[in-house]
Amino acid sequence: MASDANNRSLALRQTLNNRREEYGTLERTSYNRGEGDDTLEKTLNDRREKNAAALRRLEQAACLEAGHQSVERSDPPRCHPETRIAILNDIMSWVNSENPNERILWLSGPPGAGKSSIAQTVSEKCHNESKLLSSFFFSRMDARRNNGNRLVSTIAYQLATTIPEANEIIMKQISSDISILGSTMAKQMTNLVFSTLGQLEKGAKKSQVSHIPYLVVIDGLDECRNPNMQSHIIKVISDTLISLKPFDLRFLITSRPESNIADTFYSKSIHEMTIYIVLDNHYNPDKDIHTYLQSEFSALKREHVLGTLLSSEAWPSPEDIDTLVGSSSGQFIYAATVMQYIKDQRRDPRESLSVVINNGAGSEIPRDSLYTDLDTRYHYILSHAVARMRGYGSYDSIIPIFQVLLFAFSKDIHSIKDISTFLAMEQDQVRRLLADLHSVVFVPISSDAISESQNIIFLQAPFGGFLMDLSRSGKFHIAK
Repeated sequence: MASDANNRSLALRQTLNNRREEYGTLERTSYNRGEGDDTLEKTLNDRREKNAAALRRLEQAACLEAGHQSVERSDPPRCHPETRIAILNDIMSWVNSENPNERILWLSGPPGAGKSSIAQTVSEKCHNESKLLSSFFFSRMDARRNNGNRLVSTIAYQLATTIPEANEIIMKQISSDISILGSTMAKQMTNLVFSTLGQLEKGAKKSQVSHIPYLVVIDGLDECRNPNMQSHIIKVISDTLISLKPFDLRFLITSRPESNIADTFYSKSIHEMTIYIVLDNHYNPDKDIHTYLQSEFSALKREHVLGTLLSSEAWPSPEDIDTLVGSSSGQFIYAATVMQYIKDQRRDPRESLSVVINNGAGSEIPRDSLYTDLDTRYHYILSHAVARMRGYGSYDSIIPIFQVLLFAFSKDIHSIKDISTFLAMEQDQVRRLLADLHSVVFVPISSDAISESQNIIFLQAPFGGFLMDLSRSGKFHIAK
């Protein structure tokens, strides 16, 4: 019996000594059997309670709904199998490269180009490979996910709940500095994220920490509700990377090419640490969209109530698919939108496809119902641009430019120089009026001779159709 008691005492002492190592701040004292055990246990319980309270505060400050695995984002868009292979390879090559000089990758593209799908796919892949530190998917329609002030606390929360060794460090910081969660973004980024990672790196060198993820994915930065905050987030990330030179931490940021975001990325200090990937024809989106459509039509034949009948027909024709690919103008959102309509179990898919190809002609279904998601994006872009041009223009100022782009292209009025001359406007005025429409209109940025000769064009054919259709564009309608 005495031997058993001694063994239990030795086991208890070993447990308590291990806890000292875990928490690291308690003084080492020698223990006699039965002395001081309750005191230490109470101290450890107090520490746990403080950490639990700190975690609750951090959870309230964070946005748990913004992560790539959030229940709020159930069934999020992701890349369809066998598509986006080239661009995913380029991104993962950067993720897997050793100590790159460029610690930021900016993936930009127009609305509906598939940025969020790519961000989701990369997040899932890097999570499975233990490389993802944090993810935040902005959404302008969600009051919590459009708030940039929640970004750093969310990164810190995900860090604390992903790496056990990080939890104690972050909770101690929050407990000791009660104002940290209400402090500036820069201070939070330094004290909660980078300082924690620095301490983890030291632990890794001593083999106390087995692995530290290093990729942060921030999707849809343009959907953060405050344009100034959008730029501020980029600056805080870059400034902290420059000043603290932490271990290998990288940021994948996706957004539309809004002027304020582009201007921030192109500033000298940030430009030097950034890789730029643009979702354009370089990645041959038409091929990927063709693959996607073929796969979706095959699934439709298996799952639709008329699937057996459809499988016996050579439907859709190759020409039908080519027409849909052409109408997509490289935008996956268009292809996904029309497929959602065509797959509706309440309708005959053959008739629905005919409606789409004929743009609603001869159908009782209003055309605006076919493109609700797409039109919502276009309305937001135009409303946002008009709101930002107060003081030097209005939508009425843009209408003549759009009319030229839509209806006078055959008159060889292509370039910014030609358009400004035709409309008796200064070139800088044309640039300024279109500055916040880079998501849907290509506008040469500089004022040199080469840029003057470059064409102003709609980046998406569906946008032109939207503008000319009164039932869809409403107050933004462009009449011939």
